[in-house]
Amino acid sequence: MKIGIDAREFKAGRMTGIGRYLWQFLEYCLLNESRVNSAATNKFILFCNQNTWIPIEHPNLKNVIIPEYLTILWDQVFLPLYVLREKLDVFLTPYFKAPIFLSCPVVLIINDLIPLFFPEEHGIQKRLYFETMCAISARRAKKIITISEHSKHDIVRFFQVDDKKIEVVYLGVEERYKPQDSRVNSATTVVVRPASAGTPARQRYNLPYKYILYVGNLSPHKNVSGLIKSYAKLPVNLREEYKLVLGANKKDKYYPDTAKLIEKLELTEEVIVTGFIIEEHLPVIYNSSSLFVFPSFYEGFGLPPLEAMACGVPVIASNASSIPEVVGDAAMLIGPEDIEEISSAIIKVLTDENLRRSMIDKGLARAKQFTPEKMAQGFLKVLEAA
Repeated sequence: MKIGIDAREFKAGRMTGIGRYLWQFLEYCLLNESRVNSAATNKFILFCNQNTWIPIEHPNLKNVIIPEYLTILWDQVFLPLYVLREKLDVFLTPYFKAPIFLSCPVVLIINDLIPLFFPEEHGIQKRLYFETMCAISARRAKKIITISEHSKHDIVRFFQVDDKKIEVVYLGVEERYKPQDSRVNSATTVVVRPASAGTPARQRYNLPYKYILYVGNLSPHKNVSGLIKSYAKLPVNLREEYKLVLGANKKDKYYPDTAKLIEKLELTEEVIVTGFIIEEHLPVIYNSSSLFVFPSFYEGFGLPPLEAMACGVPVIASNASSIPEVVGDAAMLIGPEDIEEISSAIIKVLTDENLRRSMIDKGLARAKQFTPEKMAQGFLKVLEAA
């Protein structure tokens, strides 16, 4: 197949969640041909703008640069012309939108419907644009990929799309997410793992000796405020022993609100916001934590809990949206609205050694079920069908 991909998520120095899983897909197809069915017969045409950065070269990979100054023109005028010139078999877009008129079948990836559930995060104009373009693109697409059964249900419900053309392909946990402490295995598990490994990362992000971790952005639907309030209710001795580390960018537009809440609750000495985390440092930061908490109200998938599990860290996660589908029985599930329940769960996991051992073992096993190889094969199967 000759597969075209909208590759604008590949940006130098900033790998988004979408960019990460697209990169996994390409990497497995191009560099592990024996591990992905029919990869040797596929050629990939990446449609880029002036800010795109593709870090590898390969005989089956071609980059097409289309300068982008007005996005709607790039999407609806220039991209279709370049696609026509390349004579593609199929076109894959990781966005909710696609060119209305295209010369080949389109496979659309819809990760979630957050702008519809949380319009206050995006504004009325962006919400209307999302709703309109997503509806048009979903109906015209030959196939739709989504990343959880929960998201599939939402897409069918909101856009009246035939569920038979929607395929669920779970995301994969990269191999670099694994326990870095030899003491963590199925036979024996330490109660806590202080940040002894990865000293440069510990210094760069001001990591404390022991900490509870969250990784993600600070948007309201992530419920970071609920996590901070739950942490504030921990006994003083636990807060003294375990700091709360928020792995989030301080340039996030919601950071000022988060900082105000931390100050209001008098937690400036206990809660640390790391700032932007370099991709290569994430495994160390996960590994050095004692507990990972993910209290989100809504996720299309929710990869960070699986990454934490793969590193041998116990996980507390929300019982909302797709999260239970992803974490299974390997995480302790909590109601994201219930501050007392989150706080009680944190206390229980930090103080019950047998529970921690069980959660770590279950988490390691659960994470192994989600591999980039399975994801790549799933994507290819849908592209071939389209």
